Order: sequence, then structure tokens, then C-alpha cells
Amino acid sequence: MPIYANQDYNNTRLKNFKEEEETGILNEFGKGFGAGVDQLQALAGGAKALVGSAVGNDDWFYDGMQYFEEQMAEAAENTADVGSIEEIGNLASFEGLGNLANYSAFIVGNIIPSLIGGGGVGAVGGAAAKQLAIHQGAKALIKK
Repeated sequence: MPIYANQDYNNTRLKNFKEEEETGILNEFGKGFGAGVDQLQALAGGAKALVGSAVGNDDWFYDGMQYFEEQMAEAAENTADVGSIEEIGNLASFEGLGNLANYSAFIVGNIIPSLIGGGGVGAVGGAAAKQLAIHQGAKALIKK
């Protein structure tokens, strides 16, 4: 039998318990990471829309924009408990230090997917450039 079986859990108390449970550095990091992944996916939709606009393909444009909007809406579901630097408060208090830690954890979690995505794009671009350089170098040697 659970320890708290005899407790009265009304909706307000359950809501407060859930809110207390959802705070903390690891939770904020997870929310930031989830939002960052959604934002990175939204950029892929934006890229598709950009290419569609550039080549005159309306289907690509509208599909890309729809995907962008869907992913940004998902990213907005993962909001930080401390939404801005102004909300941190007095750093001399325990609450202020906790807010700073939560804010920092969300920001770090949010940046990681972009760094990974940027590194992946850089790696693919670097490999493509290397292949192109090898191909061009081989052509130059054959001509000589």
C-alpha cells in the first residue's frame, strides 16, 4: 500500500504536486532540448519552403511552411519555467540561484540540437567539398 494512500488528493493538490514535480534542472534541460529539436526540424521545413519559392514550386513552399509552423507550435509547448533573464530575480536568495540554474539548463538544452545539426551539416558539406576537390584534382592530373 502506498505511503500516501490516506491523503486527500483533490484536483488542486494534484496540480500543485505535478507543478512541483516538473521543476528542476534536468526537467528544464529536457524541455530546452525538446524545444531545440523542434526548432531545428522547423528550419528544415523553412529550407524546403525557401527552395520551393526559389524554383517556383508552390507545393514545396506550402508544405515547407506548414511543417515549419507545426514544428514551431510543438517547440512552444516546451516553455521554460524562467522565460527571461529578468525573471531570475535576486541572486542573493536561494530562489534566485535556482531560477538561474533552471534558466541556464533550458538554454543549454535548447542550444545542443542546433550545435549537433550545424555540425552534421558542416560534416556533410565538408565531405562533399572534399569529394569535389578530389574529382577536380583528378581531372587536372588527367589533362596533364
